[in-house]
Amino acid sequence: MSSLVLKIIATILMTIEYSGVIVFDNNLVFRYFGRAAFPLFAFLLVEGYNHTKNDKKRLIRYALSLLILALLTEFLYDKLFFGETVYLGSQNPLFELILGLICLFVYDKFSNSISKVFTVIIVIYLAFMSDFLFINNGGLGILLLFSYYIIINLKIKNKYKNLLYLLSDIIYIVLFYFTSGGNLLQIGVLLSLIPIALYNGKKGYKSKALQYSFYLYYPILLLILLLFK
Repeated sequence: MSSLVLKIIATILMTIEYSGVIVFDNNLVFRYFGRAAFPLFAFLLVEGYNHTKNDKKRLIRYALSLLILALLTEFLYDKLFFGETVYLGSQNPLFELILGLICLFVYDKFSNSISKVFTVIIVIYLAFMSDFLFINNGGLGILLLFSYYIIINLKIKNKYKNLLYLLSDIIYIVLFYFTSGGNLLQIGVLLSLIPIALYNGKKGYKSKALQYSFYLYYPILLLILLLFK
């Protein structure tokens, strides 16, 4: 299963969750399935970062693309989920991916020049800045992304990596449960383990048109769902 297939699955799951909230009156079945979208996008971001971190121009271009898309879609996200053109109480998930990307860069930049432990503390601090900014999924989501980065770069067999992904997801679910007042919605993230386990490390079919179509899909999805609201 290539990264392209993972991206398609993640996009479908995101669509299911958003549709469950807007079209099907916050349907929990849809939302449980949809919760698997974020860990897949986080996994893909880590993979993308690993392939671009030695090319600063590509990495900056990637980060800027995410930032521009996040800024352009924020008012659509606010209008769709909160009924306001500007709502500061929640930011769309793209901002979380951007902050996650910053955490990975900071870790790589400083972990070899200063203590790794101290660098991890900095990453944790940056991660939980998302809670103060009211970014979707919060600091726990970014720490899940960071744990994927650590696991992906371990020189161990994939079967052991899959066990570590499972452990990371369980810790994430438990912490989310206790910090959200008993919310079990995040159990759905475990579904992401299936496509991740089937991932073959290949990119799959690649073209500029396909790349731009994924960027365009998010605002188009938000616009379509606004029509149903």
